[in-house]
Amino acid sequence: MEILKLINSNKQKFVVLAGSLWCISMLIVKFDYRFKYRWLVFFLWLISLGLFVVYFVLNEGKFVNNIKANKIFDSNFILIIILALFTRFIFLRIYPFNSIGDEMRDGGWDALRIVTGEIRNIFSYGRYEAHGLIIPTFSSLFYLIFGNSTITFKFASALISFVDILFLYKFVEIFFNRKYAFFSAFVLICLPLHLYYGRTEIVVVFSSILTTINIFFIIWYIKERKAEIMRLIFLFSGFCLNFHASIKPVIFALIFILFLLLIVRLKQIDIKSIKRILLEITICIILFIVGFGPRLLFTTPNVLFHTKSVSLINKTDKYYRTFNDENYQISTKISTAFSNYQKSLLGYVKEPVSYHYTHKNPLLIFPLNIFFIIGAVFMLIKGKLPHKVILFLAMLLPFTNSAITNCVNCDHRLAVLFPILSMITGIGFIELTNYINKAKINYKIFKILGNTIIYSLFFITNIFNLFDFFYNERASESMFWYQRESITQDYLLSYMIRTIKNNENLKEEEDLSIFLSKSNYDYFNLFHINEAIEFQIPNKNISLIIDETYSINEIHVSSHKNSQTETNLYTYCEKYKRFICPPNKEKLIIKTS
Repeated sequence: MEILKLINSNKQKFVVLAGSLWCISMLIVKFDYRFKYRWLVFFLWLISLGLFVVYFVLNEGKFVNNIKANKIFDSNFILIIILALFTRFIFLRIYPFNSIGDEMRDGGWDALRIVTGEIRNIFSYGRYEAHGLIIPTFSSLFYLIFGNSTITFKFASALISFVDILFLYKFVEIFFNRKYAFFSAFVLICLPLHLYYGRTEIVVVFSSILTTINIFFIIWYIKERKAEIMRLIFLFSGFCLNFHASIKPVIFALIFILFLLLIVRLKQIDIKSIKRILLEITICIILFIVGFGPRLLFTTPNVLFHTKSVSLINKTDKYYRTFNDENYQISTKISTAFSNYQKSLLGYVKEPVSYHYTHKNPLLIFPLNIFFIIGAVFMLIKGKLPHKVILFLAMLLPFTNSAITNCVNCDHRLAVLFPILSMITGIGFIELTNYINKAKINYKIFKILGNTIIYSLFFITNIFNLFDFFYNERASESMFWYQRESITQDYLLSYMIRTIKNNENLKEEEDLSIFLSKSNYDYFNLFHINEAIEFQIPNKNISLIIDETYSINEIHVSSHKNSQTETNLYTYCEKYKRFICPPNKEKLIIKTS
């Protein structure tokens, strides 16, 4: 409480210090054309944000008291911590064994380029301008620890995923109750997509944890109705704009809700109340800009709203071929969007969602989808305002993140739904058991039997999700596999990289030649594959030479361009090993010279 007293006694100085650091960071980045002081700017901005957060949180002392009123480590929370640690970090180094997709580029390759200084403007945007480079900047810290290894971005993703689960539990416990917290967190632990992105794509899993935090900021405001909380929400909302575009609809939806709550609170409309509201809005907008930070200077409206992915306003579209037709009317686009909305909404319970993760299931399988429906109905009919806000987001986000975009039910854009569906499913499960317990049944044995069945279904289904994810190696199937001849190529690439790294002759050579089949030649020329090679074995000049004497499961790596004199033969996966060998049980042969 000494910190709180110190802040309260120096309120103006504290805010002035935070604002001054932000202004200094913006001035430096504005005139530092070569980004020589990028790290100074980055940390000045973060310190400024940290000072504002400390001020707002501690100045609203009731939240601190709410935390103190709850045990930090109760038995349920300890169990959740153990389960989250186990599921997020087990087999992390070897599963998924292959990393050739967006995870390699965004979490690894860009992190390497930031550390080496190839990317100097860390306040710009990543590929497709879908996310700020703050994400690979974060994973670059892990690159300094793990180097040119897939564990660099895997560990970072697993850590964010783990913290997301803990945040969800504690927030639900504080604002709802411990039962809701446990079952909601358990659903998130076992959710296949959260598991997948929690060990692959840090860009995507960040959207989940940011949604968790944003939801409970708005619930905190609903419960307390304090100006400090609203200001904190706007500060954090601006900060979230630095991340993946999928989080932006959450931000703008919550800001819309906040303005509605402000209007509802007006008891009378007069000059004084209007001035007060306008002043509050001005302060919130300033804090929103402060949260956005230096990236604001490199952001256009098209980038901010990521319009290239919105089908309604684009003439060309990668996925909806009919939209390329000049005669295709806007009314038809709107009709298609609402048709897609039905499909997107059913993505919770029936329609398959997939893109990066190739399981092709809905977000929730039976009977978890039934618990979700029960939870949604309960929140609609009997829920309080916080429940209604969560349900509103659950209904809105499938429209903004799927139906009107150029990729319907693409799982990487639906990460914002992970904490939401987990909460609604957990609440639905608890409310169903409560209904059974309160039902007027003459024989107690029927209540016991009913509870036993419901609990068994809940835990067996979630555990099945875990089992299926690991045992059937779902994460080993690349999003690019369907376009190619064999999944063996992914493993061949991974073992080739490992061989070059470990071979005393090859790892020192700058110029390498790879002799391979035509099919593998096409594969090694894929853009994602080039990025994977450049990240894991940088500074290599690699020449690809077609030799049809080689099959799809073998290549020859030579340090002499025109030489195939065999000196070493590496044979992998002669006996099948889970995670680290192709599921078709084909052995891999790598020759070196």
